[in-house]
Amino acid sequence: MAPPVKPTEQKRRVGTLRSDRTPPTIGQVEVASRDTPAPDHLKDAGVQEWEHALKVCPWIALSDLTALRMLCEAVDRRAELMKELDTTELILYTSTGYAYVNPAVAALEKTEDRISKWMSQ
Repeated sequence: MAPPVKPTEQKRRVGTLRSDRTPPTIGQVEVASRDTPAPDHLKDAGVQEWEHALKVCPWIALSDLTALRMLCEAVDRRAELMKELDTTELILYTSTGYAYVNPAVAALEKTEDRISKWMSQ
């Protein structure tokens, strides 16, 4: 059985680290500033989510801002759908009396699924 491999940091401290046997280094990722302004087209809910995410997630990189923008747009859509559902019924009826679920309910569910996916990323 072969002896266990020494960690790279231990080899570096001892002076036995060989550059031809180390993986290439990954470049530094530029982190987004907490003061990065929210896109102008976002509404109140989206702007609040933007500011909250940049405040509590210091690892958000500049390359993540597109996904963050899409998340905030979805949060805005969710707020609009919730407002729509507050003013209408969940069950609607056709002129012949057939009951069906308000289409805004399905749109809300899909939007919340997307929000969940973006937040997990």
